[in-house]
Amino acid sequence: MKNNFFFLVVVFIVSGTGNVFSQEDDYASSVFSNTFIKNNTQSKVHLRRLVDIENLKKKANSYKTKLYKEHETLRSSAKQQSGSRREDSLALIDIFNEANGKNWNYPTNWLSNKPISEWEGVTTEFDFMDTQEERVVGLGLYVQLSNGNGVLSKSIGKLSKLRWFHSSGNRISGQIPDEITQLSELNDLTIVSNDITGSIPANIGNLKKTTGISSLFE
Repeated sequence: MKNNFFFLVVVFIVSGTGNVFSQEDDYASSVFSNTFIKNNTQSKVHLRRLVDIENLKKKANSYKTKLYKEHETLRSSAKQQSGSRREDSLALIDIFNEANGKNWNYPTNWLSNKPISEWEGVTTEFDFMDTQEERVVGLGLYVQLSNGNGVLSKSIGKLSKLRWFHSSGNRISGQIPDEITQLSELNDLTIVSNDITGSIPANIGNLKKTTGISSLFE
């Protein structure tokens, strides 16, 4: 009888202990599972954020590249439309030759190896916006050609950054070339005491910035 009771007690204890172990295992498994799911979810969220950030970076770089290309295209187009220092120099040479420059009263430094900014009557400024080089912005010919026999060259229209042009007492003959109306930056045009003939260029109204056109036929 005693032996049977002892056997039952041992079986109960062992069985109860097994239940305790089983409950602890279930709890540990549950905690591990929840922790794994939580960490796994956080990892997925973190990974998704990293992917989103990378996608945003790619889009930003693509947009920057697109803007850069558009800027370079516009800059190249503006540079083509705005001419260059070399074109300014060639235009000045034409103006000198066609206005009988060899007989000018004050041809200081013209057609020399001096910078065009040192040629008599030529004003230059550095063009920061378009061509990033020195450009002709003003041209003043004062009593250069007193004996006549010279004309105003069509090449004046190539001085695309020219803002003012004065010709006084030069006895320049012929017509004002239509090309002068291509000077979109011109705001002051003065031609006095010359031998200009013919009519005013039909497109003179294209000079939108010009606030003063003085005595074209005096």
